[in-house]
Amino acid sequence: MDLYEQQSTYCPNMPMRELMYVSRLYEKELKDKNLYSTALVKVPAPQFIVLYNGTKKMPEQQILKLSDAFMAEEKEPNLELRVTILNINPGMNAGLLSKCRTLKDYVAYVEKVRKYGKNMPTDEAVELAVKECIEKGILAEFLTVYRAEAVQLSIFEYDQEKHMRCIEDAAREAGREEGRKAGREEGRKAGREEGRNAGREEGRKAGREEGRAEERRNTEMERKRAERAERELEELKKELTLLKEKVNFSVNSGD
Repeated sequence: MDLYEQQSTYCPNMPMRELMYVSRLYEKELKDKNLYSTALVKVPAPQFIVLYNGTKKMPEQQILKLSDAFMAEEKEPNLELRVTILNINPGMNAGLLSKCRTLKDYVAYVEKVRKYGKNMPTDEAVELAVKECIEKGILAEFLTVYRAEAVQLSIFEYDQEKHMRCIEDAAREAGREEGRKAGREEGRKAGREEGRNAGREEGRKAGREEGRAEERRNTEMERKRAERAERELEELKKELTLLKEKVNFSVNSGD
């Protein structure tokens, strides 16, 4: 059971999508089978292939695993599904394209649509690509028989591809803007924190300076009080000396 899908945009959720696809296919396959039987019911082995031809640069081959989506990483997951992504853009998987003429022609057709789409409206680019491919024998039979359907589908896919690129560009720009906003907010927070820290440091310095000034004032007051006390003591000593002299004088006069 081979499941093939063509994608022009990279999607990391392909394993989960393929799991849902193959589950529905197995459900149809086993519709008339008895899964409660003691006999083993066999089913076709699946293979999941995605042919990528988008504009985003991708490796020639890549494996996506269902377990990559698991919230908790497991060394040996109990459920696994692998999707092989083959890049079929020009210069990639040349061996595969050489073995499949239809696939090679499809790649050439897509390249023409993209080439002409850079310089003209999508519908004109598709019409020109179809006309040139038919003339050069590229998907000629298919494009001749199903020209209208091919043109309509190509216009839709090419416009969708451009739309997805616009969405991705917008998402990247939104991400950058969010990053800039977050950076500015972090800068403001850091500035406020630095301001608070600076304010606290200035407050501590001012407090220490005021404390030293108060200490100097107190010291000066103590010095002045000490000087005043010394002066008062000297005055008292002088008064006591005078009083002693008077007492001695009185005693001597009485004799």
